Amino acid sequence: MDVHIIKILNINFPTIIFSLYLALSLYRFAFPSMLITIAMIVTGLIPFLLFFNNIFRLNKYICIIFILLLIYYIISCILLDRYEAMPRNILHLINCFLIALLVLSGKIKSWGVHFIFYALSLYFLTFILRGIPAHEVLDYSSWNGISMMIIISCISLYMVDFFICKNISLIPAILTFIFSFWGMGRSGILSSGILVFGILILKFKNLKYFKSLLNFKSLLVLAGLLFTMTALIFQLNEYIVNSFNSSIGILDRDTVDISTGRFEIWENYYSNLDLFRFIFGSNIFTDPWPNGEELEYNLHNSFLRLFSYSGSMGILVLVLMILALINFVHTNKLFFILLLVLICRGFTDVLFFFESWDFLPLFFIFYYVRNRNQFNINSKYYLKI
Repeated sequence: MDVHIIKILNINFPTIIFSLYLALSLYRFAFPSMLITIAMIVTGLIPFLLFFNNIFRLNKYICIIFILLLIYYIISCILLDRYEAMPRNILHLINCFLIALLVLSGKIKSWGVHFIFYALSLYFLTFILRGIPAHEVLDYSSWNGISMMIIISCISLYMVDFFICKNISLIPAILTFIFSFWGMGRSGILSSGILVFGILILKFKNLKYFKSLLNFKSLLVLAGLLFTMTALIFQLNEYIVNSFNSSIGILDRDTVDISTGRFEIWENYYSNLDLFRFIFGSNIFTDPWPNGEELEYNLHNSFLRLFSYSGSMGILVLVLMILALINFVHTNKLFFILLLVLICRGFTDVLFFFESWDFLPLFFIFYYVRNRNQFNINSKYYLKI
């Protein structure tokens, strides 16, 4: 299509590509299929074809990080005879590298990711209104998947809003917490709680936000929301109470129950470590793991997955994430909150690293690397209320 026609039609391809990729990745998580995976991979490769000359004037350090991670993963697969899903994992990494750079360009508009976030929220709300328990929502994932999906979409929303200096709303964080609490996973509740608290602190630092709540329109909207919530509570009283009790029950499990599962998986992984596995990674399919097949060889930890797939290179990536987190404390409070939430949520489930949501950790690493020695106009993060 001619460039002038695109401008006249006001077509924003970066927004369409990112939104479509995000939507397909969420759909693939909930309803995995080969067709959806292929569509997502093709979508993720489009930025390379369309925007290479204009957008990807790459920082050499960003290129080095990506190339080293890719090469190290391939070497690890060869040395450990771990070829299962290797082509797909490589394509996931390339996809997310391109998508992360697309977000880093700052050319994505907010309407696409806002639509996806609120569509997902509406989807989950339909299950609540029909009184369907959280554990029956996702066929191919446990209830933990609910918080994974809503947190990924919420972080993407705030990340895009930052670049266009859009008003950062507290509503997505609140909805994320509500659906994560309904989804019962402890890690999801903790992570989304940090998100709400962090965004609230950012809002609290700007008194204009609280003054704006006192105007007539805001009070009218607040009264409408309060009335709607009250009506829902009365209509779904028993369901809400049961859901609340289920979530509290998950949070209140005793120590023995907590240790049975993830802690045993992680302990088993560390017990198999030696110098070779530390440098080049592990093959969890051949390493001693009594319950591996029963647990579908799921490490339930994004960072252990990274470490098992890339060895010492994974440690470098983790160090870069920690350095970025420390840097954001002083330079970008919003990104500090978002990255902290991502790390907390990824610590107990496989959300990223050689998966379709790798663009999030890669974006924060690339943003830190690109701006580490530069004065950024947004470095102290200004909230436009």
